Amino acid sequence: MSHPDYKAIFQAYYDEKTGGETPPKAQRMALQCQLAEELYSTQTDEVKSRIALENAESYSERFAAFKKLLSGQGFSLEAVDQLTDAEKALYVLSFYGLISH
Repeated sequence: MSHPDYKAIFQAYYDEKTGGETPPKAQRMALQCQLAEELYSTQTDEVKSRIALENAESYSERFAAFKKLLSGQGFSLEAVDQLTDAEKALYVLSFYGLISH
């Protein structure tokens, strides 16, 4: 739903199915997932393979960042410019969780 190549396609499909109306907040996520599954099922095998590969790469990147964070060797202000985007996102979420408790 948020992939840059498919965001506009999903938004058009979503608007078509909802008539441009925003569903109630309690139902919105379930509806978005249902519509994403419907739209995905109409895609070619090539598109599905490309999405699966991108998801696997993204997962591997995020998992590596998670393992690095757990190791205790992941963060220093001196090396902040060497962090991957996945590492930065994970550290921001972890730091936010720490300060919000």
